[in-house]
Amino acid sequence: LGVLQAPPFMELPDGSFLDAQQTALGVWKGWIVAPLLYFWVFTQSLTSVQHVQKALRAFVYSAVLVSLFAYGYALFGDGVTDDLRFRGFYESANYLALYLLPAALLNVAWIFNRQSHSKIQHYVDTATFKILLHALLFTQSYDAILDLFGSLFLYGFYLILIHRRHAFRAFLGLLLLFLTLSLMAFSQLNASKFKQAFDAQNRSSTSVRLEVYRITRELLREQWLLGHGPGLFQAHYQAKAPEVLGRAPM
Repeated sequence: LGVLQAPPFMELPDGSFLDAQQTALGVWKGWIVAPLLYFWVFTQSLTSVQHVQKALRAFVYSAVLVSLFAYGYALFGDGVTDDLRFRGFYESANYLALYLLPAALLNVAWIFNRQSHSKIQHYVDTATFKILLHALLFTQSYDAILDLFGSLFLYGFYLILIHRRHAFRAFLGLLLLFLTLSLMAFSQLNASKFKQAFDAQNRSSTSVRLEVYRITRELLREQWLLGHGPGLFQAHYQAKAPEVLGRAPM
């Protein structure tokens, strides 16, 4: 329905024209059809619990490899943003964080579930978690870091309330998490990125997002049900911004 809603062409503020229908179809193919086909093939290939476990381990180890690439890019390439955040081979540090976060959380579950694997595997899991955690922290993605600590807090309470045999270790883990998060927050008080998070006047992450919310609200009023078409938000945003803000958006 969103694809059908997209117009054939759109005129952009700079006078150029966008093939809106092709853009919408491209997003539909790349974000909807291809993932569904991949998901179908993937689930047909997993015929046992062991297959699922191997697939999850492959994902975590791929994230470790991506982390090592991020370190390599930071040392020998240009894999660091202007504000000194790890991004690896991605365009944004947040993209790297989004890939590493679920792998790190899976790794934590394996560390606590020591009975299902050998001592050597436990050491491997601990080492991979340290690599993932350090790379994730160097992305300086506050959302991902808060998601990580929030998930670990919930997991700690789950272990205390449900699996009482892990209660003492989980309690120590919660205490360590609290201390670590407190130290990290304290270390960021004078960081420019942290200060920008509370700056709603000048160009910052917060001020740009406020503009996005404001313009999006107006776009939703126009097409609240079907939207403006897949992949066309940026074009509509550019066209709508001067009308809403009275100037070009940040």
